[in-house]
Amino acid sequence: MEGGTLLNEWSYASKLFSKKVVNKAGKEAFETTITNVAKKGWTQSQNDILELVLKTQGGDTQAIKALSKYTSRYSGQVISNRNVLGLLKKSMETPEAFLGRINDFIVLVPREVIDKTTGKVISFREPYKKYLTELAENSLKKSSPKATITVPTILRGESSSWVPIGSRMKGNVSGWKIHIFGETVEDTAIIVNRVEPVLQKWGVHGKVANDLMTQSINKGRQRGKASTLYIPPEIIKNGQTKQFIDDVSSALGSYNKTGKIYGDKSIDGTLHYRYELSSPVDVTRGVSKDDYYNLYKSNDGNFNIKGNPDLFDVNKAQ
Repeated sequence: MEGGTLLNEWSYASKLFSKKVVNKAGKEAFETTITNVAKKGWTQSQNDILELVLKTQGGDTQAIKALSKYTSRYSGQVISNRNVLGLLKKSMETPEAFLGRINDFIVLVPREVIDKTTGKVISFREPYKKYLTELAENSLKKSSPKATITVPTILRGESSSWVPIGSRMKGNVSGWKIHIFGETVEDTAIIVNRVEPVLQKWGVHGKVANDLMTQSINKGRQRGKASTLYIPPEIIKNGQTKQFIDDVSSALGSYNKTGKIYGDKSIDGTLHYRYELSSPVDVTRGVSKDDYYNLYKSNDGNFNIKGNPDLFDVNKAQ
């Protein structure tokens, strides 16, 4: 998706908002969103729908007619421009309150829509949620004099160490893990604050680097490995790997630190993944902790081993 196309939305969206929002901060929030939403599932298809919705507010009869071709996959009803616009307006005018109730609000738009002219099914609810989250958080950031990040005491140490987060590690392990890119202890603090609830929800164990560990790993091959999340076999067995990753990505919101992590395969520049065992195992059952330690393979620069299905190859790994 070209950022320039999305820029055109500001001229339409600004007509919706109060004078308090239609200012430099509001426009900057919109423009900052442009740089991040593409990696979060916002494609040209969703953008086409939103642009049509915005144009309907000017009484554009062609836009109203064009929008009618998008119907909910489940109800068959035409996508409601009032609901789409209402959520967009809330995300900009009352971003903090909006973020607190986004899960209640987002059900006002269809999960998927069908383009009646092509028959194409377009995911809308989840991408729009991520779009609005990004917009609301950027709006808060741009309107605040200066954002300050509080680093919890658990991330301050007298020696380099990894700090456990999420659920306690129990049962078997799959061998697959997710890394979240970060370079400073402030990055790690944001990760802990936003991702901890997701890990508790899914029963996933993770760890983050404390301040001294962050300084240490950024001098070597482990640069950027601020956090590690261990995917349990149950998530893979239930075919929920992508859903879990989407939840983590959504929780990270406007956190947009990206970079390469040695030996990992990138998902979106922020999230990366790697298999850490020396031989293939049944990832839906995993291996015991003792077997894990015996099979553990140090990072050799490859995200996977020969003959082992990629974690995101649904037909083989899930």
